[in-house]
Amino acid sequence: HDALPICGGTYRETVVPQFSGTATQPIIFRPYNKEVVTISGTEILNPDWTLDTGSIYKTDIQAHLGDGKNQLFVDRKMMNEARWPNPSNDLLAPPLATTDTATNTNVNSVTQNISTITDNDLPQIPEGWTGAYFNEFGPFGWNSYSGSIKSQSGKTFTVAMRTDALNSEQFPAAGDKYFLFGKKGALDSPGEWFIDGNTNTVYLWHPSGANPSIYTVEQKVRDYGLDLSNKSFIKIEGLVFFATSIKTRSEEHTSE
Repeated sequence: HDALPICGGTYRETVVPQFSGTATQPIIFRPYNKEVVTISGTEILNPDWTLDTGSIYKTDIQAHLGDGKNQLFVDRKMMNEARWPNPSNDLLAPPLATTDTATNTNVNSVTQNISTITDNDLPQIPEGWTGAYFNEFGPFGWNSYSGSIKSQSGKTFTVAMRTDALNSEQFPAAGDKYFLFGKKGALDSPGEWFIDGNTNTVYLWHPSGANPSIYTVEQKVRDYGLDLSNKSFIKIEGLVFFATSIKTRSEEHTSE
């Protein structure tokens, strides 16, 4: 075996081995002398937080993975992206809104459906919900579908839903459960955050209401901590992966 002991510490990078092992001599990545080795998908944010409004503070971000793909951690605890209804501590049964009415117009049978939805409980936010994201849970409860809000008038909004993964029974309907995210106006409770990709700014309401400068705040900036694409006979032993994962397939197979 060709063992590669790694000294303890946090490695904020994507590790890409140059070579493969063999069936009789695999390459083994393991901690040196049982030290704690963490491969992290995060970077520590700028500690110079400034007050935005109320208990919400802001600072610069280093990267933007895209709407709905970012994560934020305070002292290694994951915070919630701003959304409505506000999340709870129960990840298996989060609070959800309910549509009162929903009508659908299939404008393109391959890529898009326009849904017009009314929810009389929809809160009003300063910038409105246009541009936010609508995440609907399908009729069977174990799957969900997302779309972008194209317009809003009072308690009614229109959503462009992709249809390449849907059938007509899965389009939004009255009584469906959903939540909205992607707008700063949804940041209204402790433990929530919002990232503005246009200005590269993150907004955070720390759970204690304090200035986040006194805590370690990390943002996820990479998907993979270890890239084993097109490699074989490699073993990973005793490594800790934080806010990241291992890529094991070549790019052309990732969609399978």
